[in-house]
Amino acid sequence: MQLSPEAFQPVVVRGVTRVTPSSFIISITPSQGFSAFAPLPVAFSISIADKSMSLDGAFEQRPYTPLIPNSVQPGMPTPYLDILVKQYVGGQVSGFLAARQPGDTVLVRGPFIKLQDPEGMLKRFPRIGMVAGGTGIAPMLQVLRYAAATGYTGRITLLYGSLNRDEIALKDRLDALVLEFEGRMTVHYAVDGDPDGQHSGPVGLMSEAMIRECLGEGPQSDMIVLVCGPPPMMKAVGGGGRKEPLGGFLKDIGYEHVHKY
Repeated sequence: MQLSPEAFQPVVVRGVTRVTPSSFIISITPSQGFSAFAPLPVAFSISIADKSMSLDGAFEQRPYTPLIPNSVQPGMPTPYLDILVKQYVGGQVSGFLAARQPGDTVLVRGPFIKLQDPEGMLKRFPRIGMVAGGTGIAPMLQVLRYAAATGYTGRITLLYGSLNRDEIALKDRLDALVLEFEGRMTVHYAVDGDPDGQHSGPVGLMSEAMIRECLGEGPQSDMIVLVCGPPPMMKAVGGGGRKEPLGGFLKDIGYEHVHKY
């Protein structure tokens, strides 16, 4: 099945699985008559629409970053896609997706490229830094999966922020990648609060000091920093979204190469 960024197409829900108190994975498969999605790029997003409600004839839609199964090599067809969704109180699309049952259909369009030339990036930079918050871990997992599949031999450091320990999403996948990279990947799990004092990683809101401690001082010409997270984090860490100039902690630290999702 060939997805298109121009038009919504129906796909079938494989299942919905809760991964944290406020987030879940909805797994989708191609529509009837297709066994797989056509090969998809690295670091892409799709839009999912709530077909039950519309505004002025247009579907309510949200962008999400799918996760490709570990068994699928780059450039190969994909039998299903897992999509990590943050569920908001009163959120129309997230609520619609959370209520889907196996066999239901949803509308998707894409892919939309979020990182140009990932192969060139891995060849150019022997070190990759990542700063992610919440469901912003999804595009990082796309890149990590691609780096592992293509034999990247550089070093990767990920600083991943969550509200608390229960809200750390997809830790099992990240820990499996740490093992796969055989000592070349480090993950720092940061939490906003730790009332019981049981967390072993950084505690507190994402800060300049936390980034310096985990990723190192700037400038570093041999490292690129990828960043993705909710708008307040993106503003503080990188000066805003990808269309806005670099600012925030990353600019203050002096990193030379930054990619914002």
